[in-house]
Amino acid sequence: THSKWVSCRDDAILTFATAMTGEAFDILRQHSILKLSMEPEAAARVDSRSFDAGVGASQTDGGLLNQLFGVRALDLSGGDRPSSMRDYLSGLLIGSEIGAMQGLFPHGGNVTLIGAGALAGRYARALQGYGIASDSLSSEDVTVHGLVALAKTVHWPGE
Repeated sequence: THSKWVSCRDDAILTFATAMTGEAFDILRQHSILKLSMEPEAAARVDSRSFDAGVGASQTDGGLLNQLFGVRALDLSGGDRPSSMRDYLSGLLIGSEIGAMQGLFPHGGNVTLIGAGALAGRYARALQGYGIASDSLSSEDVTVHGLVALAKTVHWPGE
């Protein structure tokens, strides 16, 4: 629910930030006027066209608060409505997060994503929409690797 952004160099953390994107998505989807535009259940697959349209909208003028109301307006207009409003909202929020973080984390190469497959896939797709390359690591693998590395540094009683 809260993504972390970390910039490191030479084993030191240079910049750290947290974004409440997942929590905001759940609140907007379930407890705002936008819930009237959301499908009752998420589809098993991401509607890539709707997600990409949301990422694209995140790169337009007006800011996130204006763009959020645009989700409802798209639904009511009957015009060029995305087939999945949930995926459009997801793309809009993740894209807005990436846009906001670009100032804090200027990139000179790939972004490494650490997370569960489906969500990491959404972030990779949104980063691609911003022209940023990424690679991905499994959160389970990274956690195990980190715990093993930590255990090697600890002096255990009785050693």
